[in-house]
Amino acid sequence: MAGLSLSVKVGESVFVGDDIRVEVSAVRGKNAVIRFIAPRDIKVLRESIVTKEAASVGGSGPVSVSDSAAG
Repeated sequence: MAGLSLSVKVGESVFVGDDIRVEVSAVRGKNAVIRFIAPRDIKVLRESIVTKEAASVGGSGPVSVSDSAAG
């Protein structure tokens, strides 16, 4: 698998394919606030959630985030 590193400013976006947009909403100290704009059928999960699910036995599945919490 290949990787790509980019430097972007707040408010700038990067497209993944034709219908997924990743936008840097804010930078707070060492943390970036990233917004994902994608079709509802595309799962966007934090790596720690995926790792936790893989490690758990009989996990309840992916965690969903409501539209109001997603910003």
